[in-house]
Amino acid sequence: MKVRCLVSVFLTASLFLSCAASAHAQQGGRKYFRPPSPTISPWMDLFRKDPGPLDNYHSFVRPKQRVYDALGRQNFEIQQQQAQTRDLGQELSRFERASLARPTGTGSTFMNYSHYYPLQRSAGGRRGR
Repeated sequence: MKVRCLVSVFLTASLFLSCAASAHAQQGGRKYFRPPSPTISPWMDLFRKDPGPLDNYHSFVRPKQRVYDALGRQNFEIQQQQAQTRDLGQELSRFERASLARPTGTGSTFMNYSHYYPLQRSAGGRRGR
């Protein structure tokens, strides 16, 4: 009876494990989607009940629209600069040539005096003086 129960548990577990796949919600590498425009319209502030010396359009709506416009212009300029930088990097890589100097990080040893005391081998395969 115990053996039957263990076999059925083992078969059930192996069936579930063989059919397991990654869930679609667990896809790696995706970043948060940032919408291209604000999700809440600045015009929603037009009906605020805040008392002040200016009307709500000049206090809330117009400044937000100006900020959004300035951010849009800056984003456009940043994209242009990134494209120019990428083009300059590609142009620079075309003009670079391989250096004739040895690369850094060549191997070395500690306390190696073999260039001062070379080993001399005799015909019998033993070291000689």
